Amino acid sequence: MIGSNGGNLYGTTYDGGTGGYGAVYELMRIAGGYKPIALHGFAFTDGAGPASGLVMDAAGNLYGATTFGGNADPNPDGVVFKLTPGLNNSWTETVLHNFSGGADGGGLYGTIISDSAGNLYGTGIDGGAHDHGVVYEVVP
Repeated sequence: MIGSNGGNLYGTTYDGGTGGYGAVYELMRIAGGYKPIALHGFAFTDGAGPASGLVMDAAGNLYGATTFGGNADPNPDGVVFKLTPGLNNSWTETVLHNFSGGADGGGLYGTIISDSAGNLYGTGIDGGAHDHGVVYEVVP
């Protein structure tokens, strides 16, 4: 879970949500506590089972990864995604990379991090040169 300057918190659920394959949520700070708001529900073709946590850039975009799902052919093995805030607390998802479980890896777990250039880094437990997982980089 991560926080923002306004005191709101952002996190993921591995399953559930509108598509049944996990969700990204916001806990909006209100008087006396927090109000939960669903930002995005995964539907498998755009990712499933987010388990990496989130990072937020200076513009308020959220980035994360899913453990499986996506539309890589023939083996959808996770995605790195971006959620862009819009009007009235609407958010738009963009899939930045669909992992295949092959040389590019898959089964994304662990914390995703970013650098000052906006590159995203994380780990996957599937695929890679010896099929024992990868450390990946997604470049904007």
